[in-house]
Amino acid sequence: MNRIVSKQPPPSHVEGPWQGLPFAAATLSEEVGAELSFGVGDDGRLGHGDEEHQRTPKVIEALRGQCVVAIAGSGYGSLCTLHDGRMFGWGYGEDEMLGLQTTAHQLTPLEYPGLRVK
Repeated sequence: MNRIVSKQPPPSHVEGPWQGLPFAAATLSEEVGAELSFGVGDDGRLGHGDEEHQRTPKVIEALRGQCVVAIAGSGYGSLCTLHDGRMFGWGYGEDEMLGLQTTAHQLTPLEYPGLRVK
């Protein structure tokens, strides 16, 4: 199985021009089941179950052990796809913005019911 892996290692600390900016970032690690996120944690956009900011990359525990093949983060939320085609989303949820049929912020990855990517 092929994984989409960045050639660049994740930053070890957020500073410089990025420091204090509202963003989230996620990366596939080279180790299966160890996806990471860092940045501003407002609205659960990092997937760690809280709204804490992370200056250093931290494993998204809800995805530990899962075979994630694609992951993307934005200033509002994140999405990922597993090897079996299931998709998960988390982050800013007002106005059903995540498409998860909830108006609450989603602090950890939640599966999109009935959605499979091939």
